[in-house]
Amino acid sequence: MKRPSLFYPCYFLLLAGILICSCRKNDDGGSGPAPEPPEDSSYLVTAIRINGLPKDSLVYNERQQVKERWDYNPSYRMWQNYVTFTYNANGYVKTARYYHENDNTTKSLSQQDSIIWETGRVITYTTKYREYGTEISGYDTTSLQINGDLQLSMSGIKDTAYLDFIKWLLYDEFSYTGNDLQQFHYLNHVIPNRAPAVKREYTFTMQYGQQRNALYPQLSRNPVLARLVTAYRNPEEGIGYPYLVSLHHITAVTYQLNGQAVPVTVNTKMKNERYPESIQLSGLGEEISYRYKVVKNK
Repeated sequence: MKRPSLFYPCYFLLLAGILICSCRKNDDGGSGPAPEPPEDSSYLVTAIRINGLPKDSLVYNERQQVKERWDYNPSYRMWQNYVTFTYNANGYVKTARYYHENDNTTKSLSQQDSIIWETGRVITYTTKYREYGTEISGYDTTSLQINGDLQLSMSGIKDTAYLDFIKWLLYDEFSYTGNDLQQFHYLNHVIPNRAPAVKREYTFTMQYGQQRNALYPQLSRNPVLARLVTAYRNPEEGIGYPYLVSLHHITAVTYQLNGQAVPVTVNTKMKNERYPESIQLSGLGEEISYRYKVVKNK
């Protein structure tokens, strides 16, 4: 289930060229619907494991927003790279800074994103660094499409991109029922001039119960964090976990890969009556487990 690694780097250059734009900045964007009234206590997800192996570690600020997301390096068996976030007055992500840790001793800033919320899209202005964050190595501008409820609706575009040696169509598409992601569609179609075409397409269609997803308050207002948390560890393989952006936890999944249905059974083990300890997706060979921090609301 690998994506075509030979052409994968080309996509970033191609997509950057397509999405570069001149936009009006609005630092107060992302007002969105008012947050729900707090309950007596909040369950904050502090760690996510896939099949028992650590994947994400989340650190929160005093407003119960994720201020750091750490990535686990299975080769070195350590939490290594991380991203820090700041938020605007309305609680939507404003900046993201990417750091690399070398043997947990040297911290290196590699990238800084300024995220601007506008009608119909989120614009990311990126500055890239080298030499431990002391030199600027380049700039980039990309955008994600969002709907009227400020939910991520599409990454990429549904137009075929052309280079001298390749044609490429690559996008992720999201559709919702309320605050739950109802369907996720991924398409990666590569047509080289002198090689066979490669096409990978899959679709998730989800159903949900009443158990709340403790990740929802954070991921719904931070598409950068949402894409990190829902992505497979290796971006060139795997299918990811798009349903983690929903208000509720999934109870059933229909999955299709290249037009073929893959049977999936969802089994949930509850930590308490409100939040699950783990979700097993047989057929996909994955179990997602959580660690929580309980915070009493004032």
